[in-house]
Amino acid sequence: METQVYTVTVDEICTVWRNAKGQLHRTDGPAIEFSNGSKEWFQNDMLYRTDGPAIELANGDKLWYIDGDLLDESELLAKMEMKGLTMDEIAEKLGIPVSQLNIKKV
Repeated sequence: METQVYTVTVDEICTVWRNAKGQLHRTDGPAIEFSNGSKEWFQNDMLYRTDGPAIELANGDKLWYIDGDLLDESELLAKMEMKGLTMDEIAEKLGIPVSQLNIKKV
C-alpha cells in the first residue's frame, strides 16, 4: 500500500488536508474538518465517500457524493450495489437511523 503524504493546514475555522498535487484529498478521514463540527471528504479535489456521507454538517444534515456528483440515497445504493444487505447495514453505511431509510422498489 502506498504511503499518503499530506500537507495539513490548521486555522481557527478549519483543518485542511491536501495531497502532493495540492488537491483536497484524504483517504483515511475527512479532508476538511471545520471548528463547528462539519466535515467534508474529498479525493483528488472531488467530494467523494463510499462508506458514508461526503458532507456531514454540524446541524446533522448529510450529503452523499461520489466523484464530485451529488447523489440521493437511491442513487448511492445503486452505485454501491448494496444488494443483499440488511436494512441495518444499509443505514450504517449511509450514517443514518434505519427509521430514516426511504427505499423504493423499481
